[in-house]
This record gives sequence, C-alpha cells and structure tokens, in this order.
Amino acid sequence: MLESEKLKVISAQGWQRSGSLKLTEPLDIFDIQEKKILWPTAFMEAKDIFTNEVLFFLPALNQAKAYLTGPFRFSINKSSLEVKTFGGFEVKNFFLKGKNEKNILENPKFYLGAGSSIKAAFNGDVEVDTSISFLGSNLNPKGTLNKEEVDIAMQDSSKVNLKEFGPIAGLSLEGQGPVEGSIRGPLDDVEFGFKLNPNNFKMLGFSLGSISGTLNYSLKKSLLQLIGLRGAYRGLAHAGGGTIDFSSE
Repeated sequence: MLESEKLKVISAQGWQRSGSLKLTEPLDIFDIQEKKILWPTAFMEAKDIFTNEVLFFLPALNQAKAYLTGPFRFSINKSSLEVKTFGGFEVKNFFLKGKNEKNILENPKFYLGAGSSIKAAFNGDVEVDTSISFLGSNLNPKGTLNKEEVDIAMQDSSKVNLKEFGPIAGLSLEGQGPVEGSIRGPLDDVEFGFKLNPNNFKMLGFSLGSISGTLNYSLKKSLLQLIGLRGAYRGLAHAGGGTIDFSSE
C-alpha cells in the first residue's frame, strides 16, 4: 500500500511449526521519494514461537532456548536488532546450556515485564536488560551473552522463590527472599555467585530455616561453596560454611 510517499505492509502473518508471528500495526518498508529501504520498527505478536526458528542467525542464542508468546516491538539497523516486550510476554520451557550440553539454568515458565530489552549485535554479542516474574519472584537481570561466555548480574531489587526459579546446574534449592549476584564466565566454566537472605531455605534435603550468606557454584569444577552462612531454624541459631563436590556424581 502507498501512503505519504511510503510503501507500507498493512498486515502479515507467518507460521513456523510450533507457532506464529503476526504484524499488529502497519509497517513502513520503503521511502519512494528518497528511493531507499527503511530500517523497520515493527509491532508484532508471537504465539508459541521457538527461539531457534526466528533467531537462528544469532550464534549467542544457540545455547539459550525457549518458546515465546506475547506482544513486542522489533527494530533493526545496520549493526543490530532489538526486541522490547510489552506486558504479559510469556517465556516457556527456557533453558541455557553449557558447552558440555549440561543445563546451566532451566525454568518452565516466566514473564518478561514491559520494557524488557534484548539487543543483539550482528557481531554475536547480545545485551539483556530485563525484568522477570514468576511465582513469588521478581528478578532484574542485566548483562551480556555471546556464543563463548555469559556475564549477567542480578540487580539488588531482585527477590526469588528458589524452588520456582528452577535448578542451578542441576542443583535444586528452596527458599524465598531477596537475592543479588551474578552468572559469569565461559559457557564451559560458568561461575554462579549469589548473596542470599531467604526464609525456609532447603538444600540437598536439609532444612536450614532463615539464613543469610553467599552461595558460589563452579560449573566446570562442580563445586558448591557456602560462605558465611548464618541463620536460625526452629529457634536454634547456626553458622558455618563449607564446600560440596558434585564432580563424582
């Protein structure tokens, strides 16, 4: 369609195996007077789209996979593309794999808040600045990811239900409370570092009650470190720390 010297796409929809993508507002694609292609900003709706089917050209996301449903804005220029979500954007069956194909993170379903941004440069770097919510949790991860490494920080306004968060490199935790920390390193040697202050904390079947302290986990070494733990369980105070070696499992 021609309007105001611009070529527009009024409507479009595509299907790919599991889901669909739909254009929700007219899209300018060509300036007739200037005789140039326009870098588009498209408003779209996804329904059960698998990340590999729409973002296959971004090597950084080969290790992160999920199914996406919800409204978003897509923009592109010569060096990068950006996706910004609107409220109620659903991410299902998410997982991030290490180079040894072991899941680093996994979660069955969470939501991206309005204004969450994923910016992917064509050199392979991906920047994330998001808000994530699921049962009892509100996380604010920010950082970068590429096909070699990850560097994501949890902002200090984050709170988490550890059980609903999902396993960390296969280790299941329970408890609810504030959290800050980071996920950093090469994908075959990711280091997790979290400052925790949860209630009803449980790990490896042991209940520790309300605690505060630092949890570090090395993916390559399969070592879990508990540093400076202090807390109380059924009225009894406890303090300590230690290291658990999962490498023989």
